[in-house]
Amino acid sequence: MPGSRPPRKLARKQRWRVSTRPVPQVSGQKLSTVPVQGRGRVEPMTPQVGSNLLHAPDVFAALRKEAKSLWGSPVYVAEPPNPRPGGVFAVLTPSGGAEGSPAHGQRAFIADVWGSTAQDAYNAAETLRGALRTIVNQEILVSNGQSVLVYGVEPVGGVVWMPDPDDKIPRFRMNFTVTYRNAQIDLL
Repeated sequence: MPGSRPPRKLARKQRWRVSTRPVPQVSGQKLSTVPVQGRGRVEPMTPQVGSNLLHAPDVFAALRKEAKSLWGSPVYVAEPPNPRPGGVFAVLTPSGGAEGSPAHGQRAFIADVWGSTAQDAYNAAETLRGALRTIVNQEILVSNGQSVLVYGVEPVGGVVWMPDPDDKIPRFRMNFTVTYRNAQIDLL
């Protein structure tokens, strides 16, 4: 290319010098360290996702509590009641997720809604879908005294007809992703 400069030669050997400063301690455990080029010392790394310094809050307890207050029908997590109650009810089933960063996470879940008739189940599913979408930037206090900050609940796809194979009760299914803030970490 005209006017472009040739690339600089890379150094043959890069040296990492380790400082003699003690490695910081967090809750009795050493933080991992990583060499920092050009600074001549080892800097502590930020605690990484999956370390024992981080943990996700009880997102599903928060969603259940908020869905019950907004929707008005019984909401269960992970396991449908047996025997099935009469009328409308929902089950939120965790189905995966990801850690966006040490501060944020996402969980995927399936919301199944049962009803006495197919029309009741469908109307209830659409109402629950709307109620879950209103949970935006809300801090929800769950039963263990922990608060969960939910940034948003987004549907993935639409409402799908899926009758209950065990009891032949009308049921509709929806998929969602919830984005939340991880529990506060005290590094002191």
